[in-house]
Amino acid sequence: MKPIMMANSLARTFFSLTFFLFVGAPSFSQVKFPGIVVAESKDTFKDKIYSPSIVILPDGSYVASQDMPKGIGIHKSTDKGLTWKFVTKIDIGHWGGLFVHKGILYAMGTSKSFGDVIIHKSTDGGKTWTESLDEDSGVLFKGKYHTAPVPVVVHNGRIWRAYEEVVVDEPSRDFHALVISAPVDADLLKASSWTRSNSIRFEEKWLNAKRPNWLEGNIVVAPNGKLVDFMRLETWLGKGQKYELEGSAVGKPRHEVAAVISVSDDGKKVTFENKPEEYVLFPGAETKFTIRYDSLSQGYWTAVNKITYFDKTSTETYNGNWHQRNVLALYSSKDLKHWEEKYHIVKWNAGTPLNTWDVFGFQYADWQFEGNDIILVSRTSWYGSRYHDANMMTFHRIKDFRNVKLSDSPADLYPFTVTKDILTFDIKKAEITENEVKASWTEKGISSAILKAGKSVQLKDGGEGSILLNALRPTKVKTNAINNEQFIEVELAPADGYKLNIASIDLKLGKNLNETVKTKWHFSVNGGKTFKEITNYDFPLGVIDQKGTPQSKLYLSGYKELQNINANEKLIFRMYFFGYNNKEMQFSLNEYLKICGTVTK
Repeated sequence: MKPIMMANSLARTFFSLTFFLFVGAPSFSQVKFPGIVVAESKDTFKDKIYSPSIVILPDGSYVASQDMPKGIGIHKSTDKGLTWKFVTKIDIGHWGGLFVHKGILYAMGTSKSFGDVIIHKSTDGGKTWTESLDEDSGVLFKGKYHTAPVPVVVHNGRIWRAYEEVVVDEPSRDFHALVISAPVDADLLKASSWTRSNSIRFEEKWLNAKRPNWLEGNIVVAPNGKLVDFMRLETWLGKGQKYELEGSAVGKPRHEVAAVISVSDDGKKVTFENKPEEYVLFPGAETKFTIRYDSLSQGYWTAVNKITYFDKTSTETYNGNWHQRNVLALYSSKDLKHWEEKYHIVKWNAGTPLNTWDVFGFQYADWQFEGNDIILVSRTSWYGSRYHDANMMTFHRIKDFRNVKLSDSPADLYPFTVTKDILTFDIKKAEITENEVKASWTEKGISSAILKAGKSVQLKDGGEGSILLNALRPTKVKTNAINNEQFIEVELAPADGYKLNIASIDLKLGKNLNETVKTKWHFSVNGGKTFKEITNYDFPLGVIDQKGTPQSKLYLSGYKELQNINANEKLIFRMYFFGYNNKEMQFSLNEYLKICGTVTK
């Protein structure tokens, strides 16, 4: 799949971003896309792309890396990021980050998820790499370590990097922060060259959060010349907790506070005393970031995921504010304490609450200064399996970054992902018969469409633009709902000579009880012979009433099976519902159910 650059007028409209139109791939047909693709998953739902990293070699070429199954993928560009080639895979490595030291390229991470601290070296620009086999060839510390592509800093004759470790028997997110360092002239592949500090755990009692936790620290030289480990801090709201932060971080906004750990000059000791001055208001603190110092502007710069919608009541995991990785923003600071929003690098649907199953995200950015520009790689989900599980690594350039203005930021990408309705069940006007509802459509290419209920559901007119759905065999268990055929489904087929490309499903639901109910979507493209799940998630209905509330839109362009559907293929979307209790269950389809996409010849 090769991207084709779109017209220059469009590229100019969105300033420093370059937009692409994918051809030959129906799942992305007619979808405008930001950035340049460095790597893309062959299978969006099986192969995930994590841990992007980028460096500039002494000859001016770029090398980028990403996590692959059992290893680290290496990519290279010799034309300033316009095109990329896969070079090789480092067989051992995870959560790896690149850096250049004394003209030599290194990759540093862990041996596996929660594995040993390891390092690899390349003396030919990334073509070949040393193997980390023992303490003399790149295995630096053994244990259960965690990291990400975070900065490597040279300071006071030593080279520094941050890690976390897990000290319990099983891998977990109970992180203890630490730093490691080595003399700048040492053999970096030898374990004996490296010193590690003690490690510190973030205690639950320090903040009122579901499980306050720190991770993916950045080593930074503070304005006073001292080293600090600038920590990502998770402050998710827990049940029964006050939304406003309490403890030493009081007065700082939840989801926007980082923690700052002090590092001794010799690198052997890190300290954190849970004092107010050790917490910093830092938008983007919930997600991995990279901080670097620019001597020309005499300031610190970072690219973060800015949260643009704050729900102050929800304690659910699936719809927490931290799921908003849809805005990637550039910030700067003179003192590491006061951060100024400078520019939006890329964004999709800013200001909207998102769920764990949403499919757009630009995250875990790693970047470098290059003259007056910043070059950056993003872990990007663009119609991925969900926002977190990226299907691409993309390259971006911020031109003249020191002088950018927030008002010059690229436009929001949401309008480019909106497709027209090809099929609408207008409940206010629909013809409702026994357990069936007929749809309306304006597209010539649809031959039939109907909404109907499964054997365990009674469908009837609820009046005022609603359809009541009564469960005849209520159940809390999803497998029982499937076996009992407790569902509603949409059946549709294209007319002869036409093809369907499905982009999304949009609907409005209501319910009659204040108890939990969940839905699960499946689809079939062979008339119901076989079905496939849509995402791995069951969708809890949020706070809704009998009048109905729009549900989280399902974006489906990433499903190749739902593109280029022929006339001889019968498409079925099936929504199972379950929960409440085993005695009663009723909810309603209110006003509309829409299927969006395109119909083509």
